[in-house]
Amino acid sequence: LQRGTKGDVITCLAKAEFNSQSIGESPKIEASADVETIFNFTVSISCNFEENILEDIANKPVMLTISEFLPKEKKQREEKSSILGQCTIDLLPLFSYGVTSHSETYIINPVSGSPLENMPPETPKPEIDVSISVAHPLISEGEDNVMSITLESLYSPPDSWNPSNQQFSYVFALSLPGSEEKDKSVKFQNGVLKAGSDRENANKQIRWTALPANCQGLSTYIFNRHAPEGFPLAEEDGEMKDSNHAEFRTEAESHKHRVTWNMQRRTYLKPVAAIKLQKQIAKSRYLPCEVGRVQAAKEAKSGKKEDDAQQSFRGLVCLNFAKLLYPGVKKVRGAFKVLPFSEQEFHEKTKKGSEVDETIVESITTPPPKPSTGKEDSKKKLNISSNKGVPSAIQNDVSLTSLSHNLIIRLVCFTNEQYLDACSYVVAEIELNKPLIPKKLPEDLAQLVQEYIPPRPRFPKRINGASKAVEEYHSQIISVVNLVLEQYRDLFSEDLSTNKRDQSTEAMKSRYQKLIYELNTSGKYFSFKEQLKHSVIKIVREKYFKSTAFENKEDQQKFLSELYVFLVDEMHKGLGKVLNLQDQTPVPDPPMDAAQLKHFAKEAEVNGDMSLADKYYKERIARSKRNADHWFDYACFNLLLGDVKKAIECTKSCIELDQQHMNGLLMYGVLMIMEEKFDAAEVFVEAVTNFYPGNIVGWTVLGLLYDSIGNDIGCEMAFEEANKLNVAQTFNKTSGEPSHADTVLQNVNQTETTLEKSSFGVTAEVTLEPLVEQNTTEISGFEKKEASFSKVKTTSASASKTLNSTLEPSKPPSQQTRDPKRRGTAPKEHSSPATPEPVPASPVTEKSVLLQTVEFLLDINAIKMADKTLAFELTSNKNVQLDYYMALTRLKIQIKNYDEALAAIQTAIQIDFKNPNIWSLCGHVHYLNGSKEQARVAYERVLAYAPCYDMHSIYIRLANLYLEEKKYNDAKNIFLAACRDSPTCNSWLGVGAACYRLDQLAEAEDALCEANILNNQAPEVWAYLSLMCLKTGRVFEAEQSYKYAIKVGLSDEKLLDEISNLQKEVGFGNPAV
Repeated sequence: LQRGTKGDVITCLAKAEFNSQSIGESPKIEASADVETIFNFTVSISCNFEENILEDIANKPVMLTISEFLPKEKKQREEKSSILGQCTIDLLPLFSYGVTSHSETYIINPVSGSPLENMPPETPKPEIDVSISVAHPLISEGEDNVMSITLESLYSPPDSWNPSNQQFSYVFALSLPGSEEKDKSVKFQNGVLKAGSDRENANKQIRWTALPANCQGLSTYIFNRHAPEGFPLAEEDGEMKDSNHAEFRTEAESHKHRVTWNMQRRTYLKPVAAIKLQKQIAKSRYLPCEVGRVQAAKEAKSGKKEDDAQQSFRGLVCLNFAKLLYPGVKKVRGAFKVLPFSEQEFHEKTKKGSEVDETIVESITTPPPKPSTGKEDSKKKLNISSNKGVPSAIQNDVSLTSLSHNLIIRLVCFTNEQYLDACSYVVAEIELNKPLIPKKLPEDLAQLVQEYIPPRPRFPKRINGASKAVEEYHSQIISVVNLVLEQYRDLFSEDLSTNKRDQSTEAMKSRYQKLIYELNTSGKYFSFKEQLKHSVIKIVREKYFKSTAFENKEDQQKFLSELYVFLVDEMHKGLGKVLNLQDQTPVPDPPMDAAQLKHFAKEAEVNGDMSLADKYYKERIARSKRNADHWFDYACFNLLLGDVKKAIECTKSCIELDQQHMNGLLMYGVLMIMEEKFDAAEVFVEAVTNFYPGNIVGWTVLGLLYDSIGNDIGCEMAFEEANKLNVAQTFNKTSGEPSHADTVLQNVNQTETTLEKSSFGVTAEVTLEPLVEQNTTEISGFEKKEASFSKVKTTSASASKTLNSTLEPSKPPSQQTRDPKRRGTAPKEHSSPATPEPVPASPVTEKSVLLQTVEFLLDINAIKMADKTLAFELTSNKNVQLDYYMALTRLKIQIKNYDEALAAIQTAIQIDFKNPNIWSLCGHVHYLNGSKEQARVAYERVLAYAPCYDMHSIYIRLANLYLEEKKYNDAKNIFLAACRDSPTCNSWLGVGAACYRLDQLAEAEDALCEANILNNQAPEVWAYLSLMCLKTGRVFEAEQSYKYAIKVGLSDEKLLDEISNLQKEVGFGNPAV
């Protein structure tokens, strides 16, 4: 402790207080200004991590009081002491994640009458070093948080408010999420009405809202907490942030009256409260607050009365908290308008179905308690409108009394409307200790394109020349000869195997004619000629330098004769190489495997390029014709195109190759249901349930099939089995012991194999009950989960009633009953209501069986069946799940009904606004609907959250939007992220285009070469290669690239114009000019 001035040694001590209670005193220490004084004083506060204690620690400071003890005088019994100063220690730094200690140096603020009060301004102020610590962090990494609400001032109040009249106090109140049962109220009291001439300090300090009664002077302010000065309006979040409000706000904050609080209130949010706050913001965006005027306590004690209409001035302030749901944002600050309070406005802004918090209403409308006057309660209530001087006859008239109340209500409305007339607003700031939604830091993207280029053998450079042209001609001759020999061996395989060929001239001539006939009829002769054509053209250009038309036929004939002789001679040389050829060079593996081809096809589907997608699917089949999965994927693609017949044929091919292909069998059954061929559908769907009895989707599709044909018993059985499997699957995930549930399912499956098709329900009721009882000791309560799916006989009920009964969510154990007439034996304790067995509640399934089926149907593009299944889900489940709206959005997107898709996904956002898959669908809807700006915002939110299942299309679309907005660096980084996860021609093309726009030509060339390897038929790739070659002065390559771009069908007018302008600028690049 440094006193700051030289003087005598003094004796002092430090006293610590928290929550108006003393928590310790230090020993008396001698101190002087020459040396530092070490108190070595430690106090502790008991903290058991309860909400109220954490609330106090966050909102209330520890107050240190430094007292001086004066020397004793003669005949003085006790030492006299005087308070030198105080300081308040802020404990909020301990609410940072992982922080267990904090050190700070505080200034000792003098109190009234202290010797430190008269120190010269230039004298250093006394300071004290304080260290605070906790054994364990006060806040976890989870959802718990601390909210700091800073209320500064209400500007431009109603004109009827007079600063000289100090009989009123001003209150600001709001309700924050608390426990699950009740919210907690936060109040700012004792606001002071100040005149416009009473200017505020430039550096406004923020005061504590909860202090000990003996706290004085500057210690009432929070250390190093000041209201921001000159905060830009554009960065605010309130309603008064536009440029047209700037002049009015400057006038109001400089010359008009104001109500000043300058207080900060902290509140601890438990995880439950933080989650409730997030949901409330997601639902309504606004947090309602109320402001009002109440009669000061001293005026209430004096007995003065005022109409409530004159006291209240009840106003509504709606703080827009929507920004707090942005990833990484933890502060909202702005000027918020004060509106006249009305229930309708309150519900419209907040979308709350409940009434306004009564504690807030009481704090706004009720003056402080007054001493009892002994009058009747009815007269106390009439304080709202004094009846003094009113004739008794009028007082007794009920109609006149009602009229007076109506007049008072109108007067209240009139006074509240004064907020609008004055354009009143409140400046407030809300800050969280950590954001509600932490921002996901993206991985550092590589700056060079080459870091993302996968390693592969370098392709040898092509060297053009006469010798190279002849070598290529030889290689083509060798290739054609090998193909002809292969055809010959296939055609005469029998003669070659017996080694008894007829070597006569006629036989050889016959074999020759047969071979030529086969080559011509199969089209191979033409293909061989086309294969040699390119190499012959190269010889003509490179060796004979002939690239123009001949002037006369004689020159042409002479050249053809010379060329013929040369080609025949070189052909014999090539044939000689064939005879000496031992081992051919192995053909390198294609750069793309089947998985990549499927990925490219899916990308083409998303981009709407169905012809390119069809090409990739066919290429997969051509590489492996006996792969059933390839045929299944091609069937799904054809169903997307609406070609049901072709989809059926492809599914048949899939099943021909694999008789137990689960998805193929199920898809064929779905196609048969869509074609209303129910007999065939039943065969294939039942095959799925037999081969794969644990398949939930198979049982659900079987239930939908039985519902279509009116088989109520079969429908009930299928849905019951699907629900049972779904519960078992949920039980496996929650318990972490899959073996128990697997045992039950295995036993169930073994029992089900004994059932006959004609007796589903009866046999199942007889055998399943004892089966579950036998496994009771193994599965610890799993029997009760199975029992919750009670079997309801609906022999005459409709299909819709069957679905409602079988798909109904499981009830609590208290509501579960057993039918005493049901067949099969059951333990007596089950039927006895006097001694019920404790039954654990059934686990809540993550997703209904119908929604799981809808996802499969949408994946295979069975839109008609998916629509029907969604309708069943809506009618059978009263509590619609989040996945329903997501599936509905996908369905509407596939049928291109974007308005209904947008409505569905907006509902899903209100349910779970942190789900990246929801924001992904939202972005797709906006993108396909042409709302590019909203699509970009949605895609950015996906990146801010966790990765979703469709990241590649998000990367590509977001990066393309960045390219359109000329944000090339952002586009490059996003395209690189796509290349890192799943490189495609489009992703590398995007990298190349972004690098080209950034004038990074070397990286652009690398990226475009990668794109060209993956797809050499992409016109945009050739176009950008031409642009890059034009800029780097490579004439030949620029012309070749431009030629190929035109050849493969470049249709982008902007790119064509850009190439044309650059060709004119550099003077080359277009062979036609």
